[in-house]
Amino acid sequence: MIGYLKGTLIQLLEETLLLDVGGVGYEVYPTREVLSRCTGPGAEVELYVHTYVREEEIRLIGFISLAERGLFELLMSVSGIGSKNALHIISELGEQTFVEAVLSGNPAPFLKVKGVGRKIAERVLLETRDKVGKLFSGGSLISAPMAATPLSSNFVQALEALLALGFRRSEAQAALNALKDRTKAPVDDLLREALTRLRR
Repeated sequence: MIGYLKGTLIQLLEETLLLDVGGVGYEVYPTREVLSRCTGPGAEVELYVHTYVREEEIRLIGFISLAERGLFELLMSVSGIGSKNALHIISELGEQTFVEAVLSGNPAPFLKVKGVGRKIAERVLLETRDKVGKLFSGGSLISAPMAATPLSSNFVQALEALLALGFRRSEAQAALNALKDRTKAPVDDLLREALTRLRR
């Protein structure tokens, strides 16, 4: 099982990139965010990888972060979503838009993705709603320790989730400070309300 690759870009192909890792060439299906960082042959590329295995194929799918890979794997758990659709959705929406749409129950961003109809969009919202907050605050996608004080732990988890999504610490803290009267609110609610404030 391959979970991470770091090497030199050999060539960008039609749907994949060819990466030289210690003299071995790996062909990887990348997200749009990965492609945006591939400046050309010879560039150093660092990827988190999902190894997609089926009876008839083995496919490596590359992501810019653990968070991006986690959202892809979450999408793969939704009935009716295959690896190609999941990769396309993640590429089109990106981490922040995906999480905000799910937490707010808004299907509109998904409907802008080619090949995604209302039924699939609503299924994604229904089947991922309770999992997105846990994905970012459960410890697998963030490295900072959880707070030891129960009253503040949800805020710490929400803060680290925002940092994992790419927000600056100062702006994430400011958004959460506005919610300081919600000390006992669930992490999902804090994250959703903070994202709403950050999008204003």
